Amino acid sequence: MKKERGAITLFVLLAMMFFVMALVSLFLVASSRAKLEKQITGQIQDSYQEDANTVYNSYFGGEVVPIYTAEQLLKIGTGEKIRINEENGKIYTFSKDATYVLKNNLEFSETEMGLTESWYPIGNQIEDKIITGRFEGNYMEIKVTDLQGRITVYNRQNEYKKVQTNIPVPDGYVISQITTEDEEAEGLVIYEIPEGATVNWQEDEADGTNESTITIGGSTTNLQETVNQYVWIPVDINDMVMCRSNSGTSVCDLLYDEDENTLTCQTHPATATDLVGRLYTSSRTGSNPYSYIMDFAKRDQTYSANSGNREPAIVTGNNSGDGTSYDGDSSNLEIAGMPAGSTAEQFLTQLKNDFTVMAKSVAKNGGFYISRYEVGEGGNSKKGQAVLTAGSSDGSNYLGANKWYGLYNTIRKIDENKQMIWGCQYDQVIKFLKENGEDPENGHSDRNLITDYALSGQNEQDCMKNIYDLEGNYEEWTAEAYSTDLRAYRGSYYGDVLGGNFYPASDRGGDDPTDSGSYNSSRSTLYL
Repeated sequence: MKKERGAITLFVLLAMMFFVMALVSLFLVASSRAKLEKQITGQIQDSYQEDANTVYNSYFGGEVVPIYTAEQLLKIGTGEKIRINEENGKIYTFSKDATYVLKNNLEFSETEMGLTESWYPIGNQIEDKIITGRFEGNYMEIKVTDLQGRITVYNRQNEYKKVQTNIPVPDGYVISQITTEDEEAEGLVIYEIPEGATVNWQEDEADGTNESTITIGGSTTNLQETVNQYVWIPVDINDMVMCRSNSGTSVCDLLYDEDENTLTCQTHPATATDLVGRLYTSSRTGSNPYSYIMDFAKRDQTYSANSGNREPAIVTGNNSGDGTSYDGDSSNLEIAGMPAGSTAEQFLTQLKNDFTVMAKSVAKNGGFYISRYEVGEGGNSKKGQAVLTAGSSDGSNYLGANKWYGLYNTIRKIDENKQMIWGCQYDQVIKFLKENGEDPENGHSDRNLITDYALSGQNEQDCMKNIYDLEGNYEEWTAEAYSTDLRAYRGSYYGDVLGGNFYPASDRGGDDPTDSGSYNSSRSTLYL
């Protein structure tokens, strides 16, 4: 019995072993099958991913390369293989046909990066198609300070074209993307673009004329004829403003304190904040066409409260400054926007306050904007507009504003940082033009100047650094006092040209502020 039971036990053990081996065999087969299925699935996924990448890269041109640092940015297009730590150490090829994705806002200076003047900015490489791949980045920006301290920004919104940002731009305005309007030395133009509007920047390649359009609410019109435009005038504040004590033996040195928002003369403590315009009177040379040459090296200008060229100042008809004519007549001041019954002294206070606000802005920002065109309705600065004049009524190609006072009131919009141009600002316009290759001090008989009332900006020959009609069309009144009974105007007008007389933009004359002649207009300035 013992042997029989032992045989049975052995048989059971063998059966169990066989069963276990069968189970192991089945597990191994199942495991192998699962592994195979996973491998096949992975291969399919890899194949799909590879196909997707192939399609993406063939469409966009090369590998998609992320950019996190300025160092990586400067390697674009070099063909180098670079490990990017932010992407878990993956190596990317910085080829010319890759698609680059800007992951961070980048800001650096050429000096910090050890670059030279010969460095070719990335924006220019993209614009000139040296890099043929796409450059993306969710509207992030690349800000570069060059060796001269000028700041340039490149971003997707401006198609990575060069935009100088040391030139301040007011809210609601954009810098032109026309190649003849986007550089300071060429007369940088800003456009007032309404919210929701879209601009199609275009220029005729044959003659370089601006053919841009703007679409507002589904309606498309000519950009220059639709929105306001202003041109940037760079200024050293000591070239434009002084205090009342300036003289040949004691020259002002103005200093702007941004923290305190003060503009103070360091030379004359007693009148340190009593600011006035530094005016450059011209000397006439030659005959028709006339020349009026200005000496911008002059620093010994003096201020006389009640005579000669001066600003801010009132004109009341006598040398004591307390007369009853012009600014001494409350009815004129009411036209100028003052409350009924205002006095000349109250008007002088307003002029002084406005001048100081403007001067501080120019000192802080390094310049101001001048209207591209002679002012139109509401003080607008648009091409093809009826020009606003001192006339008492409207004409076919002009509007009446009612004397110097009406022009002053229409242009002055303090809440929009706009004022009638001051004489010292006009001088800086002439200086800017002269320093950048224009000839604003000599009249020209060969520019086909306007000989009758005309809409703004009709003569492309009467255009210097994107500013129209400085030499012709209308005389342009300023806020400068010319004498005890006159306000200063600049340039020439259609009647002079019709009579065969050609005066330059630098010409300075005086006219009765109560004159309602439709040959006088003005310009506005925009400050920040």
